[in-house]
Amino acid sequence: MKMYFFFESITSDILFKGWVITTKWEFALSCLLFAFAAVVLEVLATLSTYLTRRYTTNPLEMNWSSPINGRSPLLAPLQIPSSVSKVKQRRCRIHFGRTIVHIVTVSLGYTVMLVVMTYNAYFLISVAVGSALGYLLFAPFRKRPKKRTPPVDRRAQRDSLTRSGQMDLGGETSGPGTDAEGSSRVNYYGTL
Repeated sequence: MKMYFFFESITSDILFKGWVITTKWEFALSCLLFAFAAVVLEVLATLSTYLTRRYTTNPLEMNWSSPINGRSPLLAPLQIPSSVSKVKQRRCRIHFGRTIVHIVTVSLGYTVMLVVMTYNAYFLISVAVGSALGYLLFAPFRKRPKKRTPPVDRRAQRDSLTRSGQMDLGGETSGPGTDAEGSSRVNYYGTL
């Protein structure tokens, strides 16, 4: 076995004894197989992120946009699932899935590492291209969603601030909510 990178298409005993590449067609198929294995590793990383996100989701979380039975969204965090055992069963199933994904990821990752350690530069390039392609296609699905917050009633918030004297709407003096001419400023969060 060579201990430096080389560019040859005919090799002997890649991963298993007897896996000998004698033709360029077999070599091309082997390179495609190794690139596909690298893509699968990226898919598994995305799946692992998805399962971790599902596992760590708070069981009390709900959809803020539609309150249940017309209840106020302020009471939504107080709504408890129908059964704690269902939450435990769900978490056990997800953890089992995460375990299977971890086993496959580690096994396939070590196999791809052994392919690269054959020091065949074509195999290294195939794995790198497959990894880049997998990352390009599946990494956008890994991002975490924004935390949902209950909707804020801007009118009630403004009325509350006005009553408490924290906001001057159209007064003669300049202050934190007005500019030098006394008109209200508007920023990202609405009227100050």
